[in-house]
Amino acid sequence: LLAQRYEMRNGNMAESVATPYFESALTYYQQVSTAYLNQSISIIGLSGSDIISASRKILFLHPDYRVPFHPFEPRSIIQGYNSALFVKYLIDQDLFDQIYAERESLRYFELWFSDYHVAMSSRDWTQRDPIPFELLERIAATLEQRNAVQTIDLNLLYLHLAVHAFERYEVEEGIAYIKSIRTDRLLNSFQYANLFFMNAYSLELVASVLADLTVHDEFELGYELVNVFRLAVNRSSLYGHASTIASNNGMPAEVANRLLDSARVEMIRLDNPSLPQPNRINVAVAMMFADPEAHADEAYAVIKNSEEKFWAINFFSYALAFHGNLYDARQQIPDMVSTGDRTFTLAYIASAQNQPANNPPEWRRFYNNEFLFIRRFLQYIREN
Repeated sequence: LLAQRYEMRNGNMAESVATPYFESALTYYQQVSTAYLNQSISIIGLSGSDIISASRKILFLHPDYRVPFHPFEPRSIIQGYNSALFVKYLIDQDLFDQIYAERESLRYFELWFSDYHVAMSSRDWTQRDPIPFELLERIAATLEQRNAVQTIDLNLLYLHLAVHAFERYEVEEGIAYIKSIRTDRLLNSFQYANLFFMNAYSLELVASVLADLTVHDEFELGYELVNVFRLAVNRSSLYGHASTIASNNGMPAEVANRLLDSARVEMIRLDNPSLPQPNRINVAVAMMFADPEAHADEAYAVIKNSEEKFWAINFFSYALAFHGNLYDARQQIPDMVSTGDRTFTLAYIASAQNQPANNPPEWRRFYNNEFLFIRRFLQYIREN
């Protein structure tokens, strides 16, 4: 917790402040008897209402701050991620294999990555920064040396690494991380039940790498990820959102259109108005980003019976402003909306002027920390 506090401040003091505490912690831990460490205890899970059983040693071997009781206000959801400095300390001091000598103890990293994913799903809420890419790489390499993939699900780790790699234009590394994903376990990353936007964030990451794979002629590799989803509504959302990302990030038009065509095909498969169809918003928004003049009428037809039509219209205005058509962007605002809703749409129009080409690199952190549904509309429909 102290490391996390210093990581939020300017400067690089976190490691020097935290290291003496890590050293003391190890000294005490090594004096605890094995019998005591292996005792079974009950600890709080992700929320205050779920309890899990584990060996007492999880309180130390979980790579972060972990206590058996609810550490904060009981109705809140716990994120067992604060800082990655303890893992970095163990790797730097060549202590990782000694502390995690038992293969079973590597399972705690799966819990940690799951909590990390929660923390990253809405950074404005959790106030946590991403683990630096270089450190994530070192953690992945350390776990791979222990052949941890045979014991734990590392898909979330590889998914985050792939997104970071593509953002840094390290294409070969990004593709390699996607190839490391076990598709038979991918839906494990969509099992969050407490807050809906955690699964939406998982969907966002898959769509993001799908766009990058398509632009680098790895469409078939991307299809392997999409093929995990059996519901047409999720497949259509993935393709539609990937198309929007392609347009928004200045990728070639043929990439956005190819993804949009796939989104249309999947959307047509779901011909039942009684079922939830959030994918229609993503397909319509993708149309507007690809070519608002050519697709405007079709986009409005697609969202005709949508329950979230106002979200779609906001993104329509955003897309038009993104293409420089401020007049038509303003014209999308319905006449009878409230002053607050009108202001909300005007804010979208204004922010579109700085996305993405005119956006200075130092503003990336600001936009990445915006609430997920300010940035984009995504809904995951449970596959089961």
